[in-house]
Amino acid sequence: MMTSLAKSRIRYNKSRTVLTAIAIILTTTLLMALGTSAIGLLNFNKMQAAETSNLHGSFGQLTEDQVNKLKNHADIESLEINEIFATVEHGKMNGFLTYKENVKEGITYGVGEITEGSYPKKINEICGPASFFRQLGAKADIGSKVKIDFRVQGEGVIQTREFTISGLVSERDISKLNISETRLSYGANISEELVNELLPKGDRVYNASVRVFGEHDLNYDEICQKINDVAADIGCKEINVSLNKEYLSTVTDPGMETIKIVSAIAFVIAVFSGMVIYSIYYVGIITDVQEIGKLKALGASKKHIKRLLFREGMFVSVLSVPIGLILGYLIPYFIMPVVLKKGLETSLINMDFKRPDMFSLPVLLAVAAVVLLTVYISLLKPMRMAAKISPIEAMRYQESSKEKKLRTGNISISLFRLSKANLTRNKKRTIVTMVTMALSCVLFMSVAGLLNSMRTEDIADRNMEGSDFRISLDYALDDEQYPENNLENINKNNPFSHQFLEQIKNIDGVENIRKVHQVPASSDYPSEMFAEGRKITISEFTREKADEYRKDMEKGEIKYDEMVSQNGAVFTSDVFWDDYNIKLNEDMNLTVYDGDRKIPLTVKVQASVNDGGASILMVPEGVYDSLELRNDSTTDIFIDVDKDKYDDIKSQIQEMIDSQDKFELYSRDEEISIGDMSVSMIKYPMYVILLMIAVIGFMNLINTMITSIITRKQELGMLQAIGLSDRQLTRMLAGEGMVFTAGTLLASMTLGNIFGYLIFLWGKNSHFMSVTEYHYPVWETVALAVLLIVGQMAITFFIGRRMRKESLIDRIRNGE
Repeated sequence: MMTSLAKSRIRYNKSRTVLTAIAIILTTTLLMALGTSAIGLLNFNKMQAAETSNLHGSFGQLTEDQVNKLKNHADIESLEINEIFATVEHGKMNGFLTYKENVKEGITYGVGEITEGSYPKKINEICGPASFFRQLGAKADIGSKVKIDFRVQGEGVIQTREFTISGLVSERDISKLNISETRLSYGANISEELVNELLPKGDRVYNASVRVFGEHDLNYDEICQKINDVAADIGCKEINVSLNKEYLSTVTDPGMETIKIVSAIAFVIAVFSGMVIYSIYYVGIITDVQEIGKLKALGASKKHIKRLLFREGMFVSVLSVPIGLILGYLIPYFIMPVVLKKGLETSLINMDFKRPDMFSLPVLLAVAAVVLLTVYISLLKPMRMAAKISPIEAMRYQESSKEKKLRTGNISISLFRLSKANLTRNKKRTIVTMVTMALSCVLFMSVAGLLNSMRTEDIADRNMEGSDFRISLDYALDDEQYPENNLENINKNNPFSHQFLEQIKNIDGVENIRKVHQVPASSDYPSEMFAEGRKITISEFTREKADEYRKDMEKGEIKYDEMVSQNGAVFTSDVFWDDYNIKLNEDMNLTVYDGDRKIPLTVKVQASVNDGGASILMVPEGVYDSLELRNDSTTDIFIDVDKDKYDDIKSQIQEMIDSQDKFELYSRDEEISIGDMSVSMIKYPMYVILLMIAVIGFMNLINTMITSIITRKQELGMLQAIGLSDRQLTRMLAGEGMVFTAGTLLASMTLGNIFGYLIFLWGKNSHFMSVTEYHYPVWETVALAVLLIVGQMAITFFIGRRMRKESLIDRIRNGE
């Protein structure tokens, strides 16, 4: 009987059934899509890992003694030693010659593997990608000759050797990338004989690629810890350890961080969906009090009532969950391959796209179990409420009689008072609906603050500082063999001459040019950055820049006027603070180089920040100007242009730069292109998830309004019988809906924005997707407000239209 009655209630309460089914379908779809996407990405990453490299990590800046320790370390399964032997001197080409040695076999690469010929063995043999040899103007054929100018370890005399191509290796297809040649690097391998001839063993600096034992036995966290332990054993600094996280995360069991992220997203979806389902049934219990009372009067026990509601919820779930599972699998099945294929088109990974396997029976069963559990938990309180209903009280129950037996009347009646009366007759129902909607929208606004701050423009600004183009001077600081390449000597020739700048200013569309000055300096200060007479650069910062630094300050304090009077300085590489042994407010005696002049300057480091694009030391403008430099110390110029003429201006500037040996051009479109795909892969899927959560929450408003109107059909009919027009009825219903909408928007604009900023601060401090500047989610806010208002108006119109289809007599005569 309970089963039959549950099925009848499902058919009778069609509106509530449909809304509950939609909420369950959307919940299942979200969870299944999340699981399916995770499986697809995991398998795709495994495919990528097989095409890139299977190394676990790499150690840099190793000595020969450290390499020997590594060769004999018990935890090392595979080991490859390599070193950058020399830099190639050929125009603006970023080229280098390397030597590598496979100590323990087992490390593979997607590119750089032999496709023709063999690795070099003789002193005059070389092996590399075809593009390397084409850049040098040689034929990329086995046995061909190629002359290369190079400097061992980037120092000393330029040497010229003729090499014979012994082999060709695979390489990435870069033709699809919107990146200029000067931003790319080209490398080739030479023989050990050449290294031994030109580089003493004591001067060699090694890098090591490693695989440790336990790939199939350890999880992600454990294998990362093992790699770091090996580095500590051989004395390799933590900053020189690089983990191949992409590979490790795909071949090992996920670590706690990955599990936490996936579980947190699934938990949030389940919680918000459960709240909506609970709210729907809670409102249903309130409106079904008399019906439940009649059942109890006919002999139904508490257990029967609970069983009735439980079966009703499970029947709806059994019909809804399969639909959600199918949708949740099909949506990512068709969409994800398109996204991944697009990503490969802008990636340097050299692999043909193959659709990853995305189906997982355990994921499907887990999602179904989680949804059914969520529905069950959502039904617990409504079932307890229904079981406690007294038959006698239920028979005479009216919504307005729960707390008060008498209601205060009013001489005059207005639409506002009618709306208020309905909302306050069951305050708990009103509050539950508003809270449920508000929480989902607060979540949307909270995460939107972080997602909207994930901008490729900000990533580009780390190099472009808000401008469209940047022209940088290519210089050295400590080139003893060719001192003409050092910055102080280049500045003698004034490369950023008045004529050069005027030529750029005269390009149609150029709006502004801003200079950046840097000057070399050395010191006897006991720090690694000045070791062996090495130089650094110092630059100037303005009062406005001081305000920016103050926001991101890691140590000390920045008081601009005091820094001007006390020769204060800002250290811009806080990550190296301990390595460089810097002390706050300690005198640092510098020697500044202005051409042939040496200018003494004593500064005090008063603050530390992380600003990768600046000189290591920054001093206020007044301190920099006090140096009274005779040579122009401009090292970079930033150019702002008319956006409509961007492409034409870029081509003209590029022509100018191509004729200059010492200049490099950076453009905003290339910088944006570099960071665009990584941001899009995270940002837009998250927006889809948040939007669906908001839609699930919106189902609650629909249910509350429909239930409220259906249960008051007789009351509204009587009001219309005494003069309430259809237009007034619609306005009254709209007023009730606007209360829910206004409360939701208020919570979203206050709590949502507060939490959004706090989440942004977390992302900034943890360096999540390089977020640096908070961008208020204006369009997201507008879209949410429009969705709520338009949605509420659409519900009101739809319900009012349905009511008007019934005659006034039928509405007065009938309940639901």
